[in-house]
Amino acid sequence: MRAQSSAYPKPPSPRRADLVRELALVRALDEARDASRGMRDLLSRCASVLQHSVAAEGCALWLDGEAVPPWLEERDLRAALARREPLTGGSDGAYWLITPLRRGERAIGAIALVDSNAPFDGDERRLVRAAVAQTDSALAHALDHHELRRRRRELETIHRIDRIRDSSAPFGDKLDAICAQLGDLLGAEVGFVMLFDLAGRELERHAVTHRGRSSRNQTREAGRAAHAAQSDPTNDPDFHALAHRLARDTANAGRLTRTDDLPAPWLGYAGVPLLLREEIIGVFGAVRGAENPAFDDEDEALLQAVAEQMDTAIFENREKLRVREMFGRYVHPHVVTQLIERAGGAGRAGGMGGTDIQAEDVLCPRRDTLTVLFSDIRGFTAMSESRDAQFVVALLDEHLDAMAEVVLDGGGTVDKFVGDEVMAIFGAPLPMASHKQQALQAVRVAQAMQRRQIALAKEWEARGWPSLEIGIGINIGPMMVGNIGSERMSNYTVIGSAVNLGARLCGAAGGGQILLSCDAAALVDGEVPLLALEPLSLKGIPEPVSVFEVAGE
Repeated sequence: MRAQSSAYPKPPSPRRADLVRELALVRALDEARDASRGMRDLLSRCASVLQHSVAAEGCALWLDGEAVPPWLEERDLRAALARREPLTGGSDGAYWLITPLRRGERAIGAIALVDSNAPFDGDERRLVRAAVAQTDSALAHALDHHELRRRRRELETIHRIDRIRDSSAPFGDKLDAICAQLGDLLGAEVGFVMLFDLAGRELERHAVTHRGRSSRNQTREAGRAAHAAQSDPTNDPDFHALAHRLARDTANAGRLTRTDDLPAPWLGYAGVPLLLREEIIGVFGAVRGAENPAFDDEDEALLQAVAEQMDTAIFENREKLRVREMFGRYVHPHVVTQLIERAGGAGRAGGMGGTDIQAEDVLCPRRDTLTVLFSDIRGFTAMSESRDAQFVVALLDEHLDAMAEVVLDGGGTVDKFVGDEVMAIFGAPLPMASHKQQALQAVRVAQAMQRRQIALAKEWEARGWPSLEIGIGINIGPMMVGNIGSERMSNYTVIGSAVNLGARLCGAAGGGQILLSCDAAALVDGEVPLLALEPLSLKGIPEPVSVFEVAGE
């Protein structure tokens, strides 16, 4: 008689049970791969599947270059990468198992499991090996796809930035558009650009975007300002203070920086210095809110790659703007154009003596031999005391406008107006061919100023206004020239004893007179008629000064 079979199936052999577990794990990993929405999601899903399969308390899929999980030592991780088999270790309360992930012969990461109950056994190591065999190929495919996708995003962003650069939009609008592009690229809630001021000392906010909306557009919505201040960080003074601190830290570090140590509701910040010819001129920063993941190494790489492409292309315009703002009101437009060309790298101009001067050097104080011209109205103070303010201002405006026009047309730089006094420089910011050309140009301008004032005085007399004359003093000599002043206020000007002598000669000149120092006269002698005068004792100058007058035309 045949034995009757049992009512219950025979339990599977241990090897068969292992195969069942391996097949279940492979199927789960395939499903995780198919359902993943990108590299990060794939890593997270695979780690979750593996952790569940071996009943571990923790699991991480780590890629080379990322931060080491806090429950692992980097030396253990590096030791595992050098192997092809799982590496186990740990002690009471902290056991781990690390298996390298490979792409061909190169280790690209590792699977790390941790548990506090017991060391990982041979069955679990075999299961992890099966998972690695499945994960390697999926991960390699995902890495290729992810790298292509990341590179495409990078190139698309660079292309859009190039189009913004080549547009005819104002510089500020370009910054807004670039800020929005970088913010979108990084998935940031807020992006901002801060640039150093003209003195290069303080960071100033130039563009802020909040989820695609720029600060410029928001300023036009004045009626909704109160509501925007509550919901939009671009209107929040506390956020601006935070952004300024973060940008300053990035500028001081001189490299890309990242932090997750931010006050609520912000989660993370990434910022990169903006460079122009190796000089830090500002910072781009991006901030994520609590609803987004923190910035990671991949975000850093993407931001660095795009920033390196955009800096010079965009911010050459910043240096040009800097030159235009500094000199636009003081020199002739064609001089501004030459300075801007130099700022843009169009060339270098040789100064006297063969010295090369770049645009950035123009603002930096330096010692040079230059020519100064001073003029003021004779009898102006007495006249102004007997007239009402409106009349005095109207007369003075006409005079200063006329004198400035003559100086600019003659190649000089209008340094400043002090009351009725006009101060002009020759030889800066653009150098002239020689000291003689400086002095001769100053004398020609002085003669033109006298002619213009004579014509202006006739017009005033016809209106019943007083007919006034001007006196002019000219000197050449060594002086300090550049952007001089304090952090709060500075001007492009000249200082020194040679400047003071020019001012004293002006004070000594009578109406219609042009007085030259001995050095200036020596350079123009033979080019213009000169009369030697008796030496003058001038205030603040210990010895009598030799003086020459430009004879009438």
